[in-house]
Amino acid sequence: MPAPPRTIPRVLATDLDGTFLGGSAAARALLTAHFRDHPERTLLYVTGRSSRSVRQLVSAGTLPRPDAMISDVGTFIARGDGTPVEGPLLDGIRHAWNDRSATVRAAFADLAGLRIQEYFGPHRVSYYFDTPDVLPEARARAEALGCDGLVSDNKFFDVLPRGVNKGSTLRRLMREWGVPDAAVLVAGDTLNDLSMLTSGLPAVVVGNAEPALLAALPQSDRIVRASAPGCDGIIEALRIQGVKVADG
Repeated sequence: MPAPPRTIPRVLATDLDGTFLGGSAAARALLTAHFRDHPERTLLYVTGRSSRSVRQLVSAGTLPRPDAMISDVGTFIARGDGTPVEGPLLDGIRHAWNDRSATVRAAFADLAGLRIQEYFGPHRVSYYFDTPDVLPEARARAEALGCDGLVSDNKFFDVLPRGVNKGSTLRRLMREWGVPDAAVLVAGDTLNDLSMLTSGLPAVVVGNAEPALLAALPQSDRIVRASAPGCDGIIEALRIQGVKVADG
């Protein structure tokens, strides 16, 4: 019996730092050209960065302009130009956050070992941490506020709306767009990507992924563990899935 036809991914939902911003400049240029030459395919950034930070990278020419972005660890959705995508999905995130920013800041103000980040979106509060010793108390305070606490890259701690993360927002956005699971490829490299890498969508964890993410990932035929880093690893996975990414 012949194998069923392969569904070519038409949405690349990729993290930025260490993923689309990782690997070789040549591989990133190939991916940039691929999406330029195939406007029927969608480039979606799913990042812990703020939408402001993403726009700055696009304006500087470091990144191609995406079709859309899920920024701030899943708590904000914007078009490629940074304007919010208003609708039930973003309304649900706002409702889950319930304007907790000031409350969170006050609750964490006396917790030594956390430093507030410079920029973050309206539906989270983000910190750097100096030592993992602070994390149990940080998680407990987030829980007491009805929020989730997320650690990534051994230096970031985010206080997020309960149940909102990269994976949950990506899943809902794909349903809203009517995109079947097999038409998506998710790419990531750190623990804040775990929710989308384990969301049931086809995924690639790039070769430079942090050890904590690799340890947390289940064994699954749906998840490609690329040998190459960053963009090179994304191309490796796309080619496995039958996407022709030209070598120039």
